[in-house]
Amino acid sequence: MKRGACAAAKASRRDMMRRDLARALDGAREADTLLSASSASSASSASSASSASSASSASSIVAVSDVLVSSRFSTGQNVAGGSEARTGPERRRLPTLGPHRLALPTPTPTPTPTPTPTAVAIAAEATRCLRVEIDTWPKPGLVSHVDAGSHDDMTADTFYRSAAALAPFFAELADAGAHDADMPRLRKIGLRAERAMLAATGGVNTHRGAIFGLGLLCAAAGLRASPQHARCTPSAGATLGALVAARWGDEILGGPRLADSHGERAGRRYGAGGARAEAAGGFPRVYAVGVPALRDGARRAPHDAEAARVQACFALIAVLDDTNLLHRGGRDGLDFAQRAAREFLATGGVGALDWRARAAAAHRAFVARRLSPGGAADLLAMSLFVAALDGAKERP
Repeated sequence: MKRGACAAAKASRRDMMRRDLARALDGAREADTLLSASSASSASSASSASSASSASSASSIVAVSDVLVSSRFSTGQNVAGGSEARTGPERRRLPTLGPHRLALPTPTPTPTPTPTPTAVAIAAEATRCLRVEIDTWPKPGLVSHVDAGSHDDMTADTFYRSAAALAPFFAELADAGAHDADMPRLRKIGLRAERAMLAATGGVNTHRGAIFGLGLLCAAAGLRASPQHARCTPSAGATLGALVAARWGDEILGGPRLADSHGERAGRRYGAGGARAEAAGGFPRVYAVGVPALRDGARRAPHDAEAARVQACFALIAVLDDTNLLHRGGRDGLDFAQRAAREFLATGGVGALDWRARAAAAHRAFVARRLSPGGAADLLAMSLFVAALDGAKERP
């Protein structure tokens, strides 16, 4: 009796296994049939369907097949890995379905939005101004296409590489300004721009001040050019500096400070406002000194754009409490630089016949003292940018 009961139980288990196997194979064939038919249907309509709708159809097909297969197997079965269908001593392995014939595309990271043509044009002008500033000589103590001035770790080529690396970030800042981004958003873009600059220059700080100042002006240019701003804001014709002060001035003054930067340390020690105060006030020295000096230089030396830039550079050095000069030479260094610049301007500036020789002599004197008015260089580039975008008749 026991032997007969065991034989009957074994036969029953074999029948159950055959039925489970048959149901699994039927489900697999039905799922493959559905996938094949759907793939053929998708292929026949590919010429009229967009890539987005095709991807959606693929997802739907996979979802339908998953529902179909799930309905064929009880809870606890894993069709992808062939898990066990039962628990206890009678567990048996069920067949594993093969991979779907229709492969889904591999997800790709969302790319940075393509900048608008307006933003690209704004960035191109900002980059041009950085390059033109380097192509200006003599600028006392500063790097140019002629020499490295008071610097041992950078050349004109370092600045050219840096300017090229910053172009896409200037475009991003312009687009952010067009969408009325707040200062934290602009700051994040600026920090990424700094990392790109350092990567391009091998760790040399060439344009940190320009990223801040010129970057804000790019954001203001994007804001002013945006259709929403033109329709809703009565100051649509305001200068870029006025827009920076009105939109971001308070955030600039209240933002985080780099306690270990040369500018911050010099500002605290000597009471100079530095780049932060200049930007929050709408770049007053750009509009009151830099741009007028560009035009004055163009009148004094007609048809010599470089002369106009030299005139503006000396004019900015003469009035700016440059934290770069304070860091390198203290109060005595700043006083020397301002006095030398005023003397150059008082004797005719670029209107004098020997202006280039006198400017070169001032340059050598700055280099001998290791003085470098980097703040004035940044404001020169910003003055060129403002002169171009704020309606100057002639671009220096």
